[in-house]
Amino acid sequence: MHHYVRFIAAGVANTAVHFIVFSLLIGTMSIEVANVFAFLTANLFSFFVASYFVFKVRSRSFRQYLLFLCVSSVGAAISYGIGIFCGRMQLPPLAAPLLVAVIIPPISYLLQRFVFWGKATADRKTP
Repeated sequence: MHHYVRFIAAGVANTAVHFIVFSLLIGTMSIEVANVFAFLTANLFSFFVASYFVFKVRSRSFRQYLLFLCVSSVGAAISYGIGIFCGRMQLPPLAAPLLVAVIIPPISYLLQRFVFWGKATADRKTP
């Protein structure tokens, strides 16, 4: 359970990085481009925080980062789908981020655990 608590803390830090980078860039480029740069910066930050702080993995590779980016993209796609679902069901606007906050973290945690520990060692205990 302690890994999941650290995962949530890392997610909060990642969100802060995304917001800060976006805020710094928004005056110099379009919202879309600023958001993409902010996402990529926060994603790279999140990769290192997840490997060092959450899963305690010292060796990383470019392949791992690409898998990590794919995991992030899965989360983004699910989030987008939740937004579409909430819109079609005419739910209140806050329903989408609340559902995302409940659904995405456990899925992302399990997928990231696989990225860093692999299938064979997914139940591994770390110091």
